[in-house]
Amino acid sequence: MNDNKKKYILMLKFLLPFAGFIIVIVAALMLYFIPRYEREFALEIESNMYKNETSVTTWLNYYYSQIEVLAAYCKYETDYTQMLDSFKELESIKEEIKNIHFSGTVSYKDGGLLVIVYGDNIEGFDQTTREWYIEAKKNPSNIFISSPYIDAESKETVITISKGVTLNGSFIGVIGIDISFKKISELLLSNSDSKYYIALEDGLFITHSDNTLIFNKQRTIYTELNAPKLNGTDYTSSIGKSKWTAVYDIPNTPWLLVGNGSSSYLNNKIITLSIIMVVVAIGFLLIQFVLVMLNVTPLSQTLDRAIDVIKNMTDKHFNAVFEDKLLKKSDQTGVLVNSIQNMQKSLGNSIHSLQESLNFINNEIDTVSDGSTNLSDRTNTQASSLEELSSLIESLSSSLDETNIQSNDAKDMSVKVADATKIGVESSSEIISSMSEISESSKKISEMTKLIQSIAFQTNILALNAAVEAARAGEQGKGFAVVASEIRSLAQNVDETAKNITNTINDALAKVEAGNKAVENSSKILEDIESLAQDMLTKLSSISERAVIEADSINQINVSVRQLNSITGENSNLAEANASSTKEVRTKIEDMVEQINSFKF
Repeated sequence: MNDNKKKYILMLKFLLPFAGFIIVIVAALMLYFIPRYEREFALEIESNMYKNETSVTTWLNYYYSQIEVLAAYCKYETDYTQMLDSFKELESIKEEIKNIHFSGTVSYKDGGLLVIVYGDNIEGFDQTTREWYIEAKKNPSNIFISSPYIDAESKETVITISKGVTLNGSFIGVIGIDISFKKISELLLSNSDSKYYIALEDGLFITHSDNTLIFNKQRTIYTELNAPKLNGTDYTSSIGKSKWTAVYDIPNTPWLLVGNGSSSYLNNKIITLSIIMVVVAIGFLLIQFVLVMLNVTPLSQTLDRAIDVIKNMTDKHFNAVFEDKLLKKSDQTGVLVNSIQNMQKSLGNSIHSLQESLNFINNEIDTVSDGSTNLSDRTNTQASSLEELSSLIESLSSSLDETNIQSNDAKDMSVKVADATKIGVESSSEIISSMSEISESSKKISEMTKLIQSIAFQTNILALNAAVEAARAGEQGKGFAVVASEIRSLAQNVDETAKNITNTINDALAKVEAGNKAVENSSKILEDIESLAQDMLTKLSSISERAVIEADSINQINVSVRQLNSITGENSNLAEANASSTKEVRTKIEDMVEQINSFKF
């Protein structure tokens, strides 16, 4: 993975949480504002519906007031020609008034009064049978609104509003006005964004720009506009993705005000909000990106350099250095860089010190190895001397045995005894000389063992120091710690072996001194024998007894010499083993030194 890719991944780690935060904020704002916009849009629709409902109600109330005035004209007997003129004048003022009727209590065909402003009454048609007359008569105090219908003359949708006329509590007739929906329909349809219609409660259109929809039972507000039903309420609305529809129950009428329009205003507000949110989010992300770039680039460079230095240390290169500008940083990256450099210096110093210690140990091991080799050679020499001594002692023992056997013949062989005595004196001198050499060799062996003990002690101390340095080196010093432990164990074994050799040599020295004393006694006895050769005849019995004793002593000396010879052989084997072990330790230390030399400082 190249450095640029690593840098981009690090930048993503900074940017993604912030991007997630921005997305959450944008989503939260959208969840807050969109329902708010929808509520505001719904309230605006309801307000417009109320305004248009007010327009319809105002339109109706105007004619309610007019019919009240007309009813007042009809209460009192007057000139019906003047009444007709007044009605015509009113009709001319408002073109929405299509006709004004007044019918008395007697039908026209039976001679009753009928006033019709517009057109003529159909011959034989009884107006008193019309809905507007019958319903107004039932409740003269209220104004009745008829069902809408298509006017036969104008082909416009009209309604008849009527009111009963009473005088002093007596019903005298009904006044009615035919009103066209044309003007109010044009007013409701004048808005370019929204259209408003008047419909019956069953959904039939009363007003519409398309005349084919008026009173069309197949095409109602529910099929054409997908209008919601009131279900007992005065107002309801439905807002879709592209269209909205609202229904308002016009008070005191059997009519519904239906509004329908485009939802583009709401959609545009939501789209505008979305665009603003996206632009703001992108702006924040760009700002964050710039900030991350300004911070991540130097951070990435510092980390890459730190990684390179650590990799060099892994490859045993401790000579890599950081640039001064990185070391002078006061932030956490500066602390990291300085810490890595200090660690590199500390490890380098420790390994260098370990290298010097191993070289010193290697030199000391050479000394120990040479000493062990010399000790082995001297021990072999001592063994040869002890073998010769053993042969001499055996020869002396044989001589003493022969002397004992021939003691009875001593009288006849006094001359031979004297000669033999001289030989015994000479042999004793040689034995004394050999004993002295053995004693000197044993003392030298003792000194060598003390030297070995000293070297083992120093080796043990060096092994302890090496173990301490290996512990300081951490993971890289574990292998050397194992070697240091083995060296320490070997030094302890050498020390114990040297102690055993010293004890054995001391014991041998004691026995050699005892043998030396015995030989000196024998020499004195032989000298006495030589000087007292003349008395030998009378003292042969005593000599014979003493010869037996001396033979036993010589045998004991011979056994001791053999034991000393065996011990010397063991010492020689130990010295050789010590030399071999020292060579193995030296080989391992040389391997360690070679590994340490591979480090570059």
